[in-house]
Amino acid sequence: MSYLRHVIIGNSAAGLNAAKAIREVDQTSKIVMLTAEDCLAYSPVVLPYLVSGRMKEPQMYITDRAFYDRHQIDLRLGTTAEGIDTGQQQVHLRKGSRLGYDRLLIATGASARKSAMDTDAVRENIFTLRTMADARAIVKASEKASDVLMIGAGLVGLETGHAFEKKGKKVTVIAKSDHLLSQNSDARCARMIQDKIETKGVRFLFGRDVTALSQVNGRICVKTDQQDEFFVDLIVVGKGVDPNLALVKGTDITTDRGIRVNLSMQTSVPGIYAAGDVAQARHLLSGKSKIFGNWPSACIEGKIAGCNMAGEKYNLAGEVAYNVLPVFDCTAAFLERRDAGDGQTQVLTYINKRKSIYRKILIKNNCIIGAVMLGAYQDAGVVLYLLKKRKNIARIKDTLASGRALWGDVMKNNHFKQ
Repeated sequence: MSYLRHVIIGNSAAGLNAAKAIREVDQTSKIVMLTAEDCLAYSPVVLPYLVSGRMKEPQMYITDRAFYDRHQIDLRLGTTAEGIDTGQQQVHLRKGSRLGYDRLLIATGASARKSAMDTDAVRENIFTLRTMADARAIVKASEKASDVLMIGAGLVGLETGHAFEKKGKKVTVIAKSDHLLSQNSDARCARMIQDKIETKGVRFLFGRDVTALSQVNGRICVKTDQQDEFFVDLIVVGKGVDPNLALVKGTDITTDRGIRVNLSMQTSVPGIYAAGDVAQARHLLSGKSKIFGNWPSACIEGKIAGCNMAGEKYNLAGEVAYNVLPVFDCTAAFLERRDAGDGQTQVLTYINKRKSIYRKILIKNNCIIGAVMLGAYQDAGVVLYLLKKRKNIARIKDTLASGRALWGDVMKNNHFKQ
C-alpha cells in the first residue's frame, strides 16, 4: 500500500471514527487531525453537565491521549483551518502556514446560531452553548447570576435551563413556537414534558420573540413582542445550529445547506470527504440529501469516509432522523416524522401520565415511518430497527399501541431475522 497523508479537520464523532477506520485498513500512512479547540474530544450534548457542576471537564472527554498514540494520530490542538486549496491539495492554517494532504476529511461540525440581540449593551452576558469554551464562559458568568433567560425551547435551551435550575437559579424560557421541542416532538408529548419541568419552577413563555435587550442598573431588561418586560442577569441562546462551511467557501466543493456527499461520503472533489453535522448524506427512506445532526449518524458517516479514504469500498445505506434526548429528569426519543401528514397514515398512541410514558407510532403500509416516545425509551432501539429495516409490523400493532415492552413480541414474530 502506498504511503498517504490523511488530514482530518475535526476531532469529534465523525473525525474519530474516520481515523479508527483508516487505521483498521492502513497501519502505515500518516493521519493528521486538526482541531481549533484546546481540549480532547467531547460530545456537545453533555456541555450542560459542566454548567450544572454535575461533571468536571476531564470527565467529559470521550478519548484520552493514549487513543491518539494507539492509532498513530498526529493530533494538533488549537489549530484552525481557514481554507482549502483543492488544486494544490493543501489546507490553509491560521498564521499563514499550509498543510498538504492526499486524502482530506472535513468534519467541522456546526456552530450555534447567534442572536440578533447580541448588542454591545448586553454582549458580556449573552451566550450560546456549543463548545467547551462556551461552557467555561457560562460557568464563570453564572457565578453572580440569579435570573437566567433561555431563548429557544429546543434541546440546548431545556438542558441548559435544567443545569441552571440545579444550581438554584430562576429560569425563564422564551420560544416563538407554541410548544417545547417543536422540531422534534408533537404537542401532546411536549405538554407532558412541560408539566414535569414546571414543577421545578421553570417558567415558559411561548409564541413570543425577544424584541429588545438593554442594560438597566446592572441587569438585562428583556422586552418581547407580546409586551412582556422582565429582568435577568444572563441569557443563553439556543435557536439551532448551522453547519461550519466557511472552510470551503470559494472552493469547487459543492454545498447546499451543508456539504453534499455521495454514498462513499466523498464530496464533488475527488479525494475530499465530509461527514457529521457539516455533511448532507443520503436519507434512507427518501433517498434525498439531508443533514442528520446526531451522534450515531456522525459515527457511521465518519467510519464510511475513513474506509474509503483508506482505499476500501463502502457505501452508506442511508440514515434516518433519530434522537434520544435527556430532557430534565426524563428521556425522550424522536424518530423521523412526528405527525401524520395525510389520511393514509395510521397513528397508534399510548399515554400513561402517572408514569410519564408517551408512545406515538406512525404507520403507513404496515411499516413504521415515525415515532415520538417519552419514558420507557429502551423501546426506541426496537422501533428504530423496525423503521430502518422496513419490517411489516402488522402482527405487533396491538403491542405498539399498548404500554407493553416491545422486545418480546418483536422476537416472537421473528422481526430480527433477515
